[in-house]
Amino acid sequence: MKKILKKFVVFVTAAALLISLGIPVSAAESASDDLKIILDGELIPFGGIQPFIENGRTFVPCGDMLKAFGLYVSYSEDSHEMSASFETNKNSIRLKITSDNNIITFKAIEYEPYNKTKEIGIVEYETYINCKITDGILFVPARTISDMMGCKISWDSKTKTITITPDNAVITGIQKENGEIPAEVKLDLSGIAKAKAARLRAMEDEVAESVNKLRAKKGLSTLSRTDALNVIARTLAQEIVDTRKIDLSSSKLRKLLEEASIEPLIFISEYATSELSADDIAKQWGQNASSDKITDIGIGSARLTNGVIYYVHISVKPFCEEDGKAFEDEIIVLVNKERVKRGLRALSPNKDLASTAKMKAQNMVDKGYFSHKSPTYGTPKEMVNKYAPNVTFCGENLAYGQKTPQKVVSDWMNSPSHSASLFSENPDCTGVGVVMDKNGNMYWALLTGIK
Repeated sequence: MKKILKKFVVFVTAAALLISLGIPVSAAESASDDLKIILDGELIPFGGIQPFIENGRTFVPCGDMLKAFGLYVSYSEDSHEMSASFETNKNSIRLKITSDNNIITFKAIEYEPYNKTKEIGIVEYETYINCKITDGILFVPARTISDMMGCKISWDSKTKTITITPDNAVITGIQKENGEIPAEVKLDLSGIAKAKAARLRAMEDEVAESVNKLRAKKGLSTLSRTDALNVIARTLAQEIVDTRKIDLSSSKLRKLLEEASIEPLIFISEYATSELSADDIAKQWGQNASSDKITDIGIGSARLTNGVIYYVHISVKPFCEEDGKAFEDEIIVLVNKERVKRGLRALSPNKDLASTAKMKAQNMVDKGYFSHKSPTYGTPKEMVNKYAPNVTFCGENLAYGQKTPQKVVSDWMNSPSHSASLFSENPDCTGVGVVMDKNGNMYWALLTGIK
Protein backbone atom coordinates (compact mmCIF):
# COMPACT_ATOMS: atom_id res chain seq x y z
CA MET A 1 0.00 0.00 0.00
CA LYS A 2 1.53 3.23 -1.17
CA LYS A 3 -0.71 5.73 0.47
CA ILE A 4 -0.90 6.57 4.17
CA LEU A 5 -3.04 8.89 6.27
CA LYS A 6 -2.68 9.70 9.91
CA LYS A 7 -6.25 9.78 11.20
CA PHE A 8 -9.81 8.74 10.57
CA VAL A 9 -12.43 11.18 9.34
CA VAL A 10 -15.97 9.85 9.22
CA PHE A 11 -18.87 11.28 7.26
CA VAL A 12 -22.28 9.65 7.61
CA THR A 13 -25.42 10.22 5.61
CA ALA A 14 -27.90 8.62 8.00
CA ALA A 15 -30.96 8.71 5.78
CA ALA A 16 -32.12 5.30 4.60
CA LEU A 17 -34.70 5.83 1.88
CA LEU A 18 -37.67 3.48 2.04
CA ILE A 19 -38.54 1.35 -0.96
CA SER A 20 -41.81 2.56 -2.47
CA LEU A 21 -44.27 -0.20 -3.28
CA GLY A 22 -47.27 1.97 -4.03
CA ILE A 23 -47.29 2.43 -7.80
CA PRO A 24 -50.68 1.33 -9.23
CA VAL A 25 -50.71 -0.90 -12.33
CA SER A 26 -54.27 -0.26 -13.47
CA ALA A 27 -57.54 0.99 -12.07
CA ALA A 28 -58.76 -2.56 -11.39
CA GLU A 29 -55.64 -3.59 -9.52
CA SER A 30 -55.02 -2.85 -5.85
CA ALA A 31 -51.42 -1.89 -5.08
CA SER A 32 -50.22 -2.08 -1.48
CA ASP A 33 -47.67 0.44 -0.22
CA ASP A 34 -46.52 -1.87 2.57
CA LEU A 35 -46.41 -5.18 0.70
CA LYS A 36 -43.09 -6.97 1.20
CA ILE A 37 -41.69 -10.09 -0.43
CA ILE A 38 -38.72 -11.69 1.34
CA LEU A 39 -36.63 -14.26 -0.51
CA ASP A 40 -33.93 -16.16 1.35
CA GLY A 41 -33.94 -13.54 4.10
CA GLU A 42 -33.72 -10.51 1.80
CA LEU A 43 -36.34 -8.03 0.66
CA ILE A 44 -36.76 -8.20 -3.12
CA PRO A 45 -36.19 -4.70 -4.57
CA PHE A 46 -38.67 -4.44 -7.44
CA GLY A 47 -38.33 -1.77 -10.12
CA GLY A 48 -40.80 0.78 -11.44
CA ILE A 49 -43.89 -1.47 -11.55
CA GLN A 50 -44.54 -3.09 -8.20
CA PRO A 51 -46.36 -6.24 -7.06
CA PHE A 52 -50.06 -5.80 -6.40
CA ILE A 53 -52.89 -7.67 -4.71
CA GLU A 54 -56.03 -8.62 -6.62
CA ASN A 55 -58.81 -10.93 -5.46
CA GLY A 56 -56.68 -12.10 -2.57
CA ARG A 57 -53.71 -13.00 -4.77
CA THR A 58 -50.35 -11.26 -4.87
CA PHE A 59 -49.15 -10.74 -8.43
CA VAL A 60 -45.45 -10.17 -9.02
CA PRO A 61 -43.37 -9.30 -12.11
CA CYS A 62 -42.23 -12.76 -13.17
CA GLY A 63 -38.87 -11.58 -14.49
CA ASP A 64 -37.96 -9.63 -11.34
CA MET A 65 -38.85 -12.63 -9.19
CA LEU A 66 -36.58 -14.92 -11.20
CA LYS A 67 -33.78 -12.35 -11.10
CA ALA A 68 -34.09 -12.35 -7.31
CA PHE A 69 -33.25 -16.06 -7.45
CA GLY A 70 -30.00 -15.16 -9.21
CA LEU A 71 -31.18 -16.06 -12.71
CA TYR A 72 -30.36 -14.11 -15.87
CA VAL A 73 -33.67 -13.31 -17.55
CA SER A 74 -34.88 -12.30 -21.02
CA TYR A 75 -38.49 -11.85 -22.18
CA SER A 76 -40.15 -11.70 -25.58
CA GLU A 77 -43.30 -9.59 -25.52
CA ASP A 78 -44.35 -10.95 -28.93
CA SER A 79 -44.22 -14.65 -28.00
CA HIS A 80 -44.87 -14.14 -24.27
CA GLU A 81 -41.89 -16.39 -23.63
CA MET A 82 -39.45 -15.84 -20.81
CA SER A 83 -36.03 -17.49 -20.64
CA ALA A 84 -33.91 -17.65 -17.51
CA SER A 85 -30.65 -19.33 -16.59
CA PHE A 86 -27.71 -19.49 -14.25
CA GLU A 87 -24.39 -21.34 -14.12
CA THR A 88 -22.67 -22.80 -11.06
CA ASN A 89 -19.92 -25.30 -10.46
CA LYS A 90 -22.59 -27.87 -9.56
CA ASN A 91 -24.98 -27.53 -12.47
CA SER A 92 -26.43 -25.26 -15.12
CA ILE A 93 -30.13 -24.40 -15.13
CA ARG A 94 -32.23 -23.28 -18.11
CA LEU A 95 -35.86 -22.24 -17.65
CA LYS A 96 -38.53 -21.42 -20.22
CA ILE A 97 -41.87 -19.97 -19.20
CA THR A 98 -44.53 -19.40 -21.85
CA SER A 99 -47.93 -17.82 -21.15
CA ASP A 100 -50.91 -18.30 -23.45
CA ASN A 101 -54.54 -17.72 -22.45
CA ASN A 102 -53.68 -18.04 -18.76
CA ILE A 103 -51.93 -21.37 -19.32
CA ILE A 104 -48.32 -21.33 -18.20
CA THR A 105 -45.96 -23.82 -19.79
CA PHE A 106 -42.94 -24.30 -17.58
CA LYS A 107 -39.79 -26.18 -18.61
CA ALA A 108 -36.62 -26.57 -16.60
CA ILE A 109 -33.51 -28.32 -17.90
CA GLU A 110 -30.54 -29.17 -15.70
CA TYR A 111 -27.17 -29.62 -17.38
CA GLU A 112 -23.77 -30.63 -16.17
CA PRO A 113 -21.72 -27.65 -14.94
CA TYR A 114 -21.12 -25.25 -17.85
CA ASN A 115 -22.04 -27.99 -20.33
CA LYS A 116 -25.22 -27.40 -22.32
CA THR A 117 -24.92 -30.70 -24.17
CA LYS A 118 -25.11 -33.04 -21.17
CA GLU A 119 -28.63 -33.02 -19.71
CA ILE A 120 -29.05 -34.24 -16.13
CA GLY A 121 -32.78 -33.69 -15.68
CA ILE A 122 -35.78 -32.16 -17.43
CA VAL A 123 -39.01 -30.92 -15.86
CA GLU A 124 -41.92 -29.78 -18.04
CA TYR A 125 -45.55 -29.19 -17.22
CA GLU A 126 -48.51 -26.91 -17.86
CA THR A 127 -50.61 -25.23 -15.24
CA TYR A 128 -53.66 -22.97 -15.50
CA ILE A 129 -53.20 -19.69 -13.63
CA ASN A 130 -54.62 -16.21 -13.81
CA CYS A 131 -51.57 -14.44 -15.22
CA LYS A 132 -51.51 -10.87 -16.49
CA ILE A 133 -49.47 -8.91 -19.01
CA THR A 134 -49.30 -5.19 -18.25
CA ASP A 135 -47.13 -2.72 -20.13
CA GLY A 136 -45.30 -5.66 -21.66
CA ILE A 137 -44.54 -7.20 -18.25
CA LEU A 138 -45.69 -10.70 -17.32
CA PHE A 139 -47.29 -10.82 -13.85
CA VAL A 140 -47.99 -14.14 -12.14
CA PRO A 141 -49.03 -15.06 -8.59
CA ALA A 142 -46.08 -15.17 -6.22
CA ARG A 143 -47.10 -18.66 -5.10
CA THR A 144 -46.88 -19.94 -8.68
CA ILE A 145 -43.26 -18.83 -8.99
CA SER A 146 -42.46 -20.25 -5.57
CA ASP A 147 -44.05 -23.60 -6.44
CA MET A 148 -42.30 -23.75 -9.82
CA MET A 149 -38.95 -23.10 -8.14
CA GLY A 150 -39.56 -25.75 -5.50
CA CYS A 151 -39.62 -23.31 -2.57
CA LYS A 152 -41.71 -22.93 0.55
CA ILE A 153 -43.93 -19.84 0.81
CA SER A 154 -45.81 -18.22 3.68
CA TRP A 155 -48.03 -15.16 4.06
CA ASP A 156 -48.29 -12.87 7.09
CA SER A 157 -51.50 -10.89 6.74
CA LYS A 158 -50.67 -8.56 9.63
CA THR A 159 -47.43 -7.32 8.09
CA LYS A 160 -48.43 -8.03 4.46
CA THR A 161 -45.23 -10.01 4.05
CA ILE A 162 -44.63 -12.97 1.77
CA THR A 163 -41.67 -15.10 2.81
CA ILE A 164 -40.14 -17.49 0.31
CA THR A 165 -37.64 -20.04 1.62
CA PRO A 166 -35.49 -21.80 -0.99
CA ASP A 167 -33.83 -24.24 1.46
CA ASN A 168 -33.23 -27.55 -0.32
CA ALA A 169 -35.28 -26.30 -3.25
CA VAL A 170 -35.97 -28.86 -5.97
CA ILE A 171 -37.93 -28.07 -9.13
CA THR A 172 -40.31 -31.02 -9.50
CA GLY A 173 -42.57 -31.94 -12.38
CA ILE A 174 -46.25 -32.78 -11.98
CA GLN A 175 -46.90 -36.46 -11.37
CA LYS A 176 -48.59 -38.11 -14.33
CA GLU A 177 -52.00 -39.80 -14.03
CA ASN A 178 -50.37 -43.13 -14.73
CA GLY A 179 -48.29 -42.73 -11.56
CA GLU A 180 -45.08 -41.93 -13.34
CA ILE A 181 -42.59 -40.41 -10.90
CA PRO A 182 -41.91 -36.79 -11.88
CA ALA A 183 -38.43 -35.67 -12.83
CA GLU A 184 -36.47 -33.29 -10.62
CA VAL A 185 -34.08 -30.43 -11.21
CA LYS A 186 -31.96 -29.30 -8.26
CA LEU A 187 -31.77 -25.60 -7.51
CA ASP A 188 -28.18 -24.86 -6.46
CA LEU A 189 -28.42 -22.31 -3.64
CA SER A 190 -24.70 -21.58 -3.83
CA GLY A 191 -25.34 -20.36 -7.36
CA ILE A 192 -28.02 -17.98 -6.10
CA ALA A 193 -25.70 -16.56 -3.44
CA LYS A 194 -22.93 -16.15 -5.99
CA ALA A 195 -25.23 -14.33 -8.39
CA LYS A 196 -26.39 -11.95 -5.64
CA ALA A 197 -22.80 -11.20 -4.70
CA ALA A 198 -21.94 -10.60 -8.35
CA ARG A 199 -24.73 -8.03 -8.63
CA LEU A 200 -23.41 -6.17 -5.57
CA ARG A 201 -19.91 -6.14 -7.02
CA ALA A 202 -21.23 -4.89 -10.36
CA MET A 203 -22.96 -2.02 -8.58
CA GLU A 204 -19.73 -1.17 -6.76
CA ASP A 205 -18.03 -0.95 -10.16
CA GLU A 206 -20.75 1.40 -11.41
CA VAL A 207 -20.36 3.61 -8.35
CA ALA A 208 -16.59 3.78 -8.90
CA GLU A 209 -17.16 4.80 -12.54
CA SER A 210 -19.62 7.48 -11.45
CA VAL A 211 -17.18 8.86 -8.89
CA ASN A 212 -14.48 9.13 -11.55
CA LYS A 213 -16.89 10.76 -14.02
CA LEU A 214 -17.69 13.36 -11.40
CA ARG A 215 -13.98 13.90 -10.76
CA ALA A 216 -13.26 14.22 -14.49
CA LYS A 217 -15.80 17.04 -14.77
CA LYS A 218 -13.86 18.87 -12.06
CA GLY A 219 -10.53 18.24 -13.77
CA LEU A 220 -9.37 15.81 -11.09
CA SER A 221 -7.35 12.62 -11.53
CA THR A 222 -8.94 9.20 -11.93
CA LEU A 223 -9.02 7.20 -8.70
CA SER A 224 -7.62 3.67 -8.78
CA ARG A 225 -9.43 0.94 -6.83
CA THR A 226 -7.15 -1.29 -4.79
CA ASP A 227 -7.92 -4.77 -3.48
CA ALA A 228 -6.81 -3.88 0.05
CA LEU A 229 -9.09 -0.84 0.24
CA ASN A 230 -12.00 -2.74 -1.33
CA VAL A 231 -11.70 -5.48 1.29
CA ILE A 232 -11.63 -2.92 4.11
CA ALA A 233 -14.62 -1.04 2.68
CA ARG A 234 -16.63 -4.26 2.34
CA THR A 235 -15.66 -5.33 5.84
CA LEU A 236 -16.83 -2.03 7.28
CA ALA A 237 -20.08 -2.20 5.30
CA GLN A 238 -20.75 -5.72 6.60
CA GLU A 239 -19.92 -4.68 10.16
CA ILE A 240 -22.48 -1.88 9.88
CA VAL A 241 -25.07 -4.38 8.63
CA ASP A 242 -24.27 -6.88 11.38
CA THR A 243 -24.09 -4.44 14.29
CA ARG A 244 -26.20 -1.54 12.96
CA LYS A 245 -23.49 0.85 14.09
CA ILE A 246 -20.20 2.30 12.88
CA ASP A 247 -17.39 0.79 14.92
CA LEU A 248 -13.98 1.87 13.68
CA SER A 249 -12.34 0.13 16.63
CA SER A 250 -13.63 -3.37 15.83
CA SER A 251 -10.86 -5.94 16.06
CA LYS A 252 -11.57 -7.32 12.58
CA LEU A 253 -11.40 -3.92 10.94
CA ARG A 254 -8.33 -2.84 12.89
CA LYS A 255 -6.52 -6.02 11.86
CA LEU A 256 -7.18 -5.31 8.19
CA LEU A 257 -6.02 -1.72 8.59
CA GLU A 258 -2.83 -2.83 10.32
CA GLU A 259 -2.12 -5.44 7.65
CA ALA A 260 -2.53 -2.76 4.97
CA SER A 261 -0.58 -0.25 7.11
CA ILE A 262 -3.14 2.50 6.59
CA GLU A 263 -5.53 4.65 8.53
CA PRO A 264 -7.93 5.82 5.81
CA LEU A 265 -10.46 8.53 5.32
CA ILE A 266 -13.84 6.82 5.51
CA PHE A 267 -17.12 8.14 4.14
CA ILE A 268 -20.37 6.26 4.53
CA SER A 269 -23.69 6.51 2.68
CA GLU A 270 -26.87 4.55 3.34
CA TYR A 271 -29.80 4.25 0.94
CA ALA A 272 -32.35 1.90 -0.58
CA THR A 273 -31.52 0.09 -3.81
CA SER A 274 -34.71 1.13 -5.59
CA GLU A 275 -34.15 4.84 -4.99
CA LEU A 276 -30.64 5.84 -6.02
CA SER A 277 -28.46 5.24 -9.05
CA ALA A 278 -24.68 5.01 -9.10
CA ASP A 279 -24.55 8.66 -10.20
CA ASP A 280 -26.77 9.62 -7.25
CA ILE A 281 -24.40 7.87 -4.84
CA ALA A 282 -21.39 9.68 -6.29
CA LYS A 283 -23.23 12.99 -5.89
CA GLN A 284 -24.13 12.13 -2.28
CA TRP A 285 -20.46 11.57 -1.49
CA GLY A 286 -19.79 14.89 -3.21
CA GLN A 287 -16.58 16.63 -2.24
CA ASN A 288 -15.51 13.75 0.00
CA ALA A 289 -14.86 11.63 -3.10
CA SER A 290 -13.74 14.63 -5.13
CA SER A 291 -10.77 15.75 -3.08
CA ASP A 292 -7.59 16.57 -4.96
CA LYS A 293 -5.65 15.04 -2.07
CA ILE A 294 -6.57 11.42 -2.79
CA THR A 295 -5.44 9.00 -5.50
CA ASP A 296 -6.77 5.58 -4.42
CA ILE A 297 -10.24 4.41 -3.44
CA GLY A 298 -11.96 1.33 -2.10
CA ILE A 299 -15.70 0.72 -2.45
CA GLY A 300 -17.66 -1.91 -0.55
CA SER A 301 -21.28 -2.80 0.06
CA ALA A 302 -23.46 -5.02 2.21
CA ARG A 303 -27.19 -5.65 2.22
CA LEU A 304 -29.62 -5.61 5.12
CA THR A 305 -32.40 -8.19 5.17
CA ASN A 306 -34.90 -5.43 4.35
CA GLY A 307 -33.09 -4.76 1.08
CA VAL A 308 -31.32 -1.56 2.15
CA ILE A 309 -27.67 -1.52 1.10
CA TYR A 310 -24.87 0.29 2.87
CA TYR A 311 -22.19 1.57 0.53
CA VAL A 312 -18.82 2.60 1.93
CA HIS A 313 -15.95 4.28 0.16
CA ILE A 314 -12.49 4.56 1.64
CA SER A 315 -9.98 6.94 0.15
CA VAL A 316 -6.37 7.50 1.14
CA LYS A 317 -4.29 10.58 0.47
CA PRO A 318 -0.69 10.31 -0.79
CA PHE A 319 2.21 9.93 1.65
CA CYS A 320 3.59 13.39 2.32
CA GLU A 321 6.23 15.15 4.37
CA GLU A 322 3.84 15.57 7.30
CA ASP A 323 3.20 11.82 7.40
CA GLY A 324 6.94 11.11 7.35
CA LYS A 325 7.53 13.54 10.23
CA ALA A 326 4.82 11.82 12.27
CA PHE A 327 6.44 8.43 11.65
CA GLU A 328 9.87 9.76 12.59
CA ASP A 329 8.52 11.18 15.85
CA GLU A 330 6.75 7.91 16.60
CA ILE A 331 9.98 5.93 16.16
CA ILE A 332 11.67 8.06 18.83
CA VAL A 333 8.70 7.65 21.20
CA LEU A 334 8.73 3.87 20.82
CA VAL A 335 12.50 3.57 21.20
CA ASN A 336 12.51 5.72 24.33
CA LYS A 337 9.67 3.71 25.81
CA GLU A 338 11.76 0.56 25.51
CA ARG A 339 14.90 2.29 26.79
CA VAL A 340 13.12 3.52 29.92
CA LYS A 341 11.85 0.00 30.57
CA ARG A 342 15.49 -1.10 30.64
CA GLY A 343 16.55 1.66 33.02
CA LEU A 344 18.24 3.71 30.28
CA ARG A 345 17.88 7.42 29.69
CA ALA A 346 15.55 8.62 26.94
CA LEU A 347 17.16 9.98 23.80
CA SER A 348 16.48 13.61 22.97
CA PRO A 349 15.67 14.54 19.34
CA ASN A 350 18.55 16.20 17.51
CA LYS A 351 17.89 18.28 14.38
CA ASP A 352 21.32 17.67 12.83
CA LEU A 353 21.05 13.89 13.31
CA ALA A 354 17.48 13.97 11.94
CA SER A 355 18.50 15.81 8.76
CA THR A 356 21.48 13.45 8.32
CA ALA A 357 19.27 10.37 8.79
CA LYS A 358 16.83 11.82 6.22
CA MET A 359 19.68 12.32 3.77
CA LYS A 360 20.73 8.70 4.25
CA ALA A 361 17.20 7.35 3.69
CA GLN A 362 16.76 9.51 0.58
CA ASN A 363 20.18 8.43 -0.72
CA MET A 364 19.19 4.75 -0.41
CA VAL A 365 16.05 5.47 -2.44
CA ASP A 366 17.90 7.50 -5.07
CA LYS A 367 20.81 5.09 -5.48
CA GLY A 368 18.82 1.89 -5.03
CA TYR A 369 20.83 0.28 -2.25
CA PHE A 370 20.34 -0.85 1.35
CA SER A 371 23.60 -0.67 3.31
CA HIS A 372 25.31 1.22 6.12
CA LYS A 373 27.91 2.50 3.67
CA SER A 374 26.64 5.07 1.19
CA PRO A 375 28.22 5.30 -2.28
CA THR A 376 27.74 9.07 -1.95
CA TYR A 377 28.48 9.89 1.69
CA GLY A 378 30.57 6.97 2.90
CA THR A 379 30.15 5.45 6.38
CA PRO A 380 27.55 6.65 8.94
CA LYS A 381 30.36 8.06 11.08
CA GLU A 382 31.69 10.06 8.14
CA MET A 383 28.21 11.43 7.47
CA VAL A 384 27.69 12.47 11.09
CA ASN A 385 31.13 14.06 11.29
CA LYS A 386 30.36 16.17 8.19
CA TYR A 387 26.67 17.02 8.64
CA ALA A 388 26.31 16.89 12.45
CA PRO A 389 29.76 18.10 13.60
CA ASN A 390 28.58 18.89 17.14
CA VAL A 391 27.51 15.27 17.75
CA THR A 392 29.72 12.26 18.45
CA PHE A 393 28.54 9.30 16.37
CA CYS A 394 27.33 6.20 18.28
CA GLY A 395 25.33 4.02 15.90
CA GLU A 396 23.02 3.63 12.91
CA ASN A 397 19.95 1.39 12.49
CA LEU A 398 18.35 0.87 9.06
CA ALA A 399 15.12 -0.78 7.97
CA TYR A 400 13.41 -1.39 4.64
CA GLY A 401 9.90 -2.42 3.66
CA GLN A 402 8.11 -2.08 7.00
CA LYS A 403 4.97 0.03 6.83
CA THR A 404 4.66 1.25 10.41
CA PRO A 405 6.96 2.57 13.16
CA GLN A 406 5.73 -0.24 15.43
CA LYS A 407 6.91 -2.87 12.97
CA VAL A 408 10.27 -1.18 12.49
CA VAL A 409 11.05 -0.98 16.21
CA SER A 410 9.79 -4.52 16.77
CA ASP A 411 12.11 -5.85 14.06
CA TRP A 412 15.06 -3.92 15.46
CA MET A 413 14.40 -5.29 18.94
CA ASN A 414 14.34 -8.85 17.57
CA SER A 415 17.75 -8.38 15.94
CA PRO A 416 20.71 -8.71 18.37
CA SER A 417 22.92 -6.20 16.53
CA HIS A 418 20.17 -3.61 16.11
CA SER A 419 18.97 -4.10 19.68
CA ALA A 420 22.50 -3.60 21.03
CA SER A 421 22.71 -0.28 19.18
CA LEU A 422 19.29 0.92 20.38
CA PHE A 423 19.88 0.04 24.00
CA SER A 424 23.46 1.17 24.43
CA GLU A 425 24.17 3.32 27.49
CA ASN A 426 26.33 5.75 25.51
CA PRO A 427 24.00 7.88 23.30
CA ASP A 428 21.89 10.73 24.60
CA CYS A 429 20.34 11.98 21.33
CA THR A 430 18.91 10.61 18.11
CA GLY A 431 17.51 11.52 14.70
CA VAL A 432 15.24 9.55 12.37
CA GLY A 433 14.60 9.79 8.62
CA VAL A 434 11.79 8.09 6.65
CA VAL A 435 11.44 8.15 2.85
CA MET A 436 9.07 6.29 0.52
CA ASP A 437 10.17 5.23 -2.97
CA LYS A 438 7.96 5.36 -6.07
CA ASN A 439 6.77 1.79 -5.47
CA GLY A 440 5.53 2.55 -1.97
CA ASN A 441 8.47 0.92 -0.16
CA MET A 442 9.59 2.63 3.04
CA TYR A 443 13.25 3.27 3.90
CA TRP A 444 14.01 3.98 7.58
CA ALA A 445 17.22 5.35 9.10
CA LEU A 446 18.00 6.08 12.78
CA LEU A 447 21.20 7.67 14.02
CA THR A 448 22.30 7.92 17.67
CA GLY A 449 25.00 10.08 19.15
CA ILE A 450 26.32 12.04 22.12
CA LYS A 451 25.70 15.76 22.16
